[in-house]
Formats: sequence, C-alpha cells, structure tokens
Amino acid sequence: MTKREFFVKVSAGEMTEEMQAFAAETLVKMDAQLEARKGKLSEKEQAKRDANEALARRVAAEILCAEAKTATDVAAELTEMLGEEVKVQKASSLCRKAVELELATVTEVKIPKKGTQKAYTAVVAE
Repeated sequence: MTKREFFVKVSAGEMTEEMQAFAAETLVKMDAQLEARKGKLSEKEQAKRDANEALARRVAAEILCAEAKTATDVAAELTEMLGEEVKVQKASSLCRKAVELELATVTEVKIPKKGTQKAYTAVVAE
C-alpha cells in the first residue's frame, strides 16, 4: 500500500487491518528517521554552537565577576567589548550557557521599578 492509497482510504472513512499495519509500520520508520537525525548537526549549526560556547566562556571569564550582573548589564559590556550591538536575549542565552558549563551561577536580584530579575556571577576557581 502506498501512502497515497492509505490517505485516500482514510479520507473516505475506510479502515482495514492492512491500513492499521501500514500505519504502524510507517510510524516505526518515522521514529527511526527522527532518532537518526536527532544527534546530527549540520556543519553550520555545529560551528554556530561552538562559537556561542566560546563566547559564553569569554563572558564568564571577562565580564562576570563576584558582583551579580543582569543580562542587560552583560549585553552592554559585551556590545562595548565586541564593538557591535549584542541584544539582551543573546546575552541572556550566553549567560545561561555559562551556567550550563558551570562557569557561572544564577540568582534573583531586585531591580527598582522592574521587580526581580536573574543575575549572573562568575564561579570562583579554588
């Protein structure tokens, strides 16, 4: 049975044991294809991931310190350091990556007229 035949019969409201078997077999194949694709990144995606990890390490080493800094603070300092605008969302992503790499910690700080925000500090090597 082809996929077209399957969909024609389903759209007509027909259901046979052959169709159920075909659907089950197709799902198994789809799951196998998904699992095969999951772990693979394109060269471009891998290069971008590596660049972001390197930048997160740099943020942890050069920007974050014992004083807690928000993503807004990190974005401003990163913009100055790189000479190009870095958005707060990017800075936040880099800070989260630094936390994931155990190079930084995250806490909640109160910002006047804004409420609480996440702030990041560097992990001090002993």
